[in-house]
Amino acid sequence: MVKNESRKREQYARVAVGLPIDQLFDYLIPDPLTDAVKVGMRVLVPFRNREKIGYVVGLAETTTVDQIKPIIAPLGDEPLLRGEMLELTSWIAHYYFSSWGEVIESALPKEVVEGRKSRRRKKGEGESFIDPLDEEPIPLELTPHQQRALERLKGRILSQKFSVTLLHGVTGSGKTEIYMGVISQALDLGKQALLLVPEIALTPQLIARVKGRFREQVALLHSGLGGGERAEEWKRAYQGAASIVVGVRSAIFAPLERLGVIIIDEEHDPSYKQGETPRYHARDVGIMRGRLVGCPVILGSATPSLESAYNAKIGKYHYLHLPERVESRSLPLMEIVDMGEEVKREKGVAILSSRLREAIRERLERGEQILLFLNRRGFARFIQCEECGWAFQCPNCSVTLIYHMDEEGMVCHYCGYVEPAKDFCPHCRGFRLHPYGIGIERVEEEAKASFPKATVARMDRDTTRGRSSHARILREFFRGKIHILVGTQMVAKGHDFPNITLVGVISADSSLHLPDFRASERTFQLLTQVGGRAGRGEKGGEVIVQTYHPHHFSIQRAQAYDFPGFYEAEVALRKELRYPPYSRIIAITLEGGNSATVERMSHMFEQILQSEKKTGKALEILGPSKAMLWKLKNRFRWQIMLKGADVAQMHTLLRKGFERFKRDHSEGRGVNVIIDVDPQQFF
Repeated sequence: MVKNESRKREQYARVAVGLPIDQLFDYLIPDPLTDAVKVGMRVLVPFRNREKIGYVVGLAETTTVDQIKPIIAPLGDEPLLRGEMLELTSWIAHYYFSSWGEVIESALPKEVVEGRKSRRRKKGEGESFIDPLDEEPIPLELTPHQQRALERLKGRILSQKFSVTLLHGVTGSGKTEIYMGVISQALDLGKQALLLVPEIALTPQLIARVKGRFREQVALLHSGLGGGERAEEWKRAYQGAASIVVGVRSAIFAPLERLGVIIIDEEHDPSYKQGETPRYHARDVGIMRGRLVGCPVILGSATPSLESAYNAKIGKYHYLHLPERVESRSLPLMEIVDMGEEVKREKGVAILSSRLREAIRERLERGEQILLFLNRRGFARFIQCEECGWAFQCPNCSVTLIYHMDEEGMVCHYCGYVEPAKDFCPHCRGFRLHPYGIGIERVEEEAKASFPKATVARMDRDTTRGRSSHARILREFFRGKIHILVGTQMVAKGHDFPNITLVGVISADSSLHLPDFRASERTFQLLTQVGGRAGRGEKGGEVIVQTYHPHHFSIQRAQAYDFPGFYEAEVALRKELRYPPYSRIIAITLEGGNSATVERMSHMFEQILQSEKKTGKALEILGPSKAMLWKLKNRFRWQIMLKGADVAQMHTLLRKGFERFKRDHSEGRGVNVIIDVDPQQFF
């Protein structure tokens, strides 16, 4: 756009477009549209020789643009972004290094953006596998700890002021019932409530409880709704027909104008972090939204993230603790099996230890149910030739292919590449091919072979691809048709089945050895969460954990359900190494089709950052180095890390450095720069 002196007497609209362009564009509002164009509306505008949907984020009487183009037409009669949503999306764009238009498009259902006609949901669509009760469920009698927590939270709802409370309750302590009471309090005040869950398919009973209690006041927002269903639910919230929105990460943008409370269940869950642009964290966005509207935010978890626990420790968050299960039920006994000793004793590697086999047999004889957990898809981690040592690799990514017995092939879990299983080694033509590593398919096969009279089912991403497949599996398990359910982290959270009396963790080490400073934290959380699926009924429960590192502090503390002990040990390590919560991290990934160019550009970027770095507060620039997954979908990847205590200083440095890099290094135009603020995983 060509700039000129400011012109007056005309109306102009500042428009954001859904492209990775950190710039707003001015358009003329034609006289016939003066009253029709409003802030927050979608508009059709001419953009680079084509028509593009944009979003009006401001109006002005002046502009510095010469030869300004007019808006073609407003889309719809009312703004889609109201209240605090423009300010919230603007903050996200700035904090997470995205364009404002990209954030707005991420905040709205695709069907709403495109203006598709929505249809009313048919009865049964979007419902959880347990139908809501015919009558409003009677609230359960609260324990003294629940009662105290609810009264304090109700007081914060009544204050109608911003606050953040960490509700830390052991598994089975009745956090859901507290959520119900808090939501009721907000509705009594004429307010609305927003409840976020990590994955809608994995928390069916919580959804059923909320819908059973509040009926038609509830709208669901999640990707499991097809076609125009999501748009219909969004419009119910927009029009005020729904006072409660329950949804996953993107539901943090639900169009509720009278928010009285924001609840984020399982706040520690990494699913709340978006994996593509804009890479926001829904928990942190929820806290910012609460600040903007002035309403309380509740973070619930049995295993809080270290960052949230630290904020509670220093008094930034309020802290409420539920130390016991409802009805005085005991937490399940957790037993550790040393697989190193098991290998010596059994003279070989066993998938199911002798202790776990014995426990499964006992439960089956009593008509009880078993959950077996391993967070690895597939049958084997890789197939290797024992004659030359060659392993099957993905041609597009720097990873080995995972063998899937169901598909009789080898699959890349990153790009989806599939190669049929082979009988010989393509490298040396040898025939001694051997599968290494244990995947969940192999556990399923072992369980079927060891307990042929039992009905065994598997629940992972491969068996739940169909729209209602997860509901079918859970329904059959709930009705007792499945005796042993094996699964990945899908089975580790949200489920409440009273007949599960045994949980077996096949390998606690699968998350312990990830190249991530959060590996110990993830291990503690997974063990505690999956163990919490046992003993929720009157029969009690037991957890058997198989590991080669029985003395690791995260496993020892999980065995004792000792979050304070784990927290103190882990934060001591984090403080020494200056990792969060004692610092903030920004990951910068450069990727492109030419390996040498990406490497060269990453070094240039690092040199620019070093030259812009000011003395004063400690700020580390780490790298550049090859990313752990250095080739992904035929794109080569290098990473730079910023680590420091002052996030504003880090933002300023990166913004200046990025602008210089784009301006001075045109030869790097084929290199894409991905910025991830507060990353949750590193690969």
